[in-house]
Amino acid sequence: MTTGIAETIPAGWKALVDRHRELLATGPAFLRELRRAAWTRFEERGLPGRREEDWREIDLRPLAALSPVPAAPRASRVSPDILDHPAVARPAPPRFVLAGGRLREDLSAAHPLPAGLQVLTIEEAARAWPDLLATHLGRYAPAENPFVALNTALAEEGLVVRVAAGTDVDVPLHLVHVAPAGDRDVACHPRVLVLVETGARVALVESFLAREEAGGLVNGVTELLVGPGARVTHARVQHEAPGIHHVAHVAARVEAGGSLRSLSLALGGPLVRVGIDVRLAGEEAETSLDGLYLAGSGQVVDHRTAILHDVPRCASHQLYKGLLAGDGRAVFRGRIVVAPGAQQTDAHQQNRNLLLSRQALVRTRPQLEIYADDVRATHGATVGQLDDEMLFYFRSRGIGLAEARHLLLAAFTGEILERVPGAPLAGLLRDLVRDRLARELPAGEDAR
Repeated sequence: MTTGIAETIPAGWKALVDRHRELLATGPAFLRELRRAAWTRFEERGLPGRREEDWREIDLRPLAALSPVPAAPRASRVSPDILDHPAVARPAPPRFVLAGGRLREDLSAAHPLPAGLQVLTIEEAARAWPDLLATHLGRYAPAENPFVALNTALAEEGLVVRVAAGTDVDVPLHLVHVAPAGDRDVACHPRVLVLVETGARVALVESFLAREEAGGLVNGVTELLVGPGARVTHARVQHEAPGIHHVAHVAARVEAGGSLRSLSLALGGPLVRVGIDVRLAGEEAETSLDGLYLAGSGQVVDHRTAILHDVPRCASHQLYKGLLAGDGRAVFRGRIVVAPGAQQTDAHQQNRNLLLSRQALVRTRPQLEIYADDVRATHGATVGQLDDEMLFYFRSRGIGLAEARHLLLAAFTGEILERVPGAPLAGLLRDLVRDRLARELPAGEDAR
């Protein structure tokens, strides 16, 4: 082809093709080979379509229609006032700001870090820990997923977070991902690798932000290794501009006696797709996946979770809640797989949704695949509206309809928001959700 673009890649993505070729000439050999193999896989697959089971409920044609350019090296159109965003905790914990996937030291507030905690860019980690990085980068989020492949091929800088064995990090570490605004749509591929060694404890918050004028694609990947007996809380807060399409994948491996608590908040953008895969690889490992998503008019939010119970005596719990207003659309597919021999598994999954308008729609599909016989497992899903009796109860006591609705919605969302690490950030996010709902809900009687 004269354009040099494979038929599986959208024609408007030529700038990304050119950038991949440039990246193949930089970095250590193992990183170049990782990028080359990932791009080959992406060319083979291309963007997924609705004929593929895992993608059939969402329309990716708006992504194919983009003509994105890579973020500029310094992402110059990122202003410090982005840190006034409600999803950025104050007072600031240790904070790293990545604009277009690249570290902005001038906006970060990371020093001194607690003893036993190290944060390096991927390039720095390749020099400091070459064998460690070659062992772990790309291992937990394989390139079978086309967007993971695209991220692996195009990620620049990114971060490696390493927590030494026995370290107790007593304040949350905050990574702020900013999609810079530009004259054209921008493609960002933030990449984070988190290695938590034996017996360590850490809470990590990733916020994805963008100014109102920003547009394009944010395609993020986070890999986590939770070592034996380690305790990790990982929260991701997505609140980007109306022009940002957000695709993300979180992949984790939890070793024996380790614990991973995951929290996902999806609050903005025309298309949001978040996949979370957890492999319980050692006995007595456990994970808790919680999520809250809001989809208003013109928005589609898609969550896919997969938990693999690979060995005996592990536990998993999932609770995802959705609020849908206007003509918002949501998809939830949660999958639990209990492998042969994974006896004494304890697995529970729930998805609960409230439709706040007659036009809203949700598709929910919790799944269990059990190949062992000594297992306790439950799953379920609900789709409903605000309770008429509760609304009547509030109004009979002089509380207006709008306030009554918000009291009920605060109770519905509070179960998830109270699990956000760090009280200041949790309070800010409650305000953010409340303000968003106030904009989405009409004032009249037909709001349900």
